[in-house]
Amino acid sequence: MARPPRRRRPPPRPVRRPRRRPPRSSGAERQEPALAADPRFFTSAGPLRLADIVAAAGGRCEGDPERLFHGVAPLQTAGPGDVSFLDNRKYLPALKETKAGAVVLAAAMASQVPEGVLAIVAPAPYLGFGRIAQLLHPAPKPVPGIHPTAVVAADATLGEGCEIGPYAVVGAGARLGAGCILHPHAVVGPAVELGEGCRLHAHSSISHAVAGRGVV
Repeated sequence: MARPPRRRRPPPRPVRRPRRRPPRSSGAERQEPALAADPRFFTSAGPLRLADIVAAAGGRCEGDPERLFHGVAPLQTAGPGDVSFLDNRKYLPALKETKAGAVVLAAAMASQVPEGVLAIVAPAPYLGFGRIAQLLHPAPKPVPGIHPTAVVAADATLGEGCEIGPYAVVGAGARLGAGCILHPHAVVGPAVELGEGCRLHAHSSISHAVAGRGVV
């Protein structure tokens, strides 16, 4: 008499181990992000008056309008000559420890600014701080000229003061506004139009497009 087939046992299920979450850092360690300007890479237009900085942020500040500032920095590294910002309550511990000369923030958090630090109250702190950063650390101006290795189509149009870097390409019928910068190996496709002050970084390309001024 034939034996019935033996039933195979199902394979053991893998044991799922609970994932370990990294320990949460304290508020003093998790800082509000900021547009820090490393002096090795960014030039400074400073010092600038507090009045000009407040105007750029579209805000208000009770302080000496002639006080000078030199740059921007995060809350944890800013010094008396720097402007920082706060746009989230969870970073209030960092605000209380900051040594910044001024901080851009919303009116609801202005009372949390420590003694000796100016509060620049702005309706949009993040945007206001970005404008201050651009004012203190403007983008480098173009160095007019076409590098010998660049390829520019005969019927392409370049505005006044454009900088065309090494091995950059400007396609047939393309039009570049005044002050555009093409970094090495940047490519502007045929018939593309760029407004004034546009900037293409190294190895970037644009095609089938019409862009306004100041596009990066």
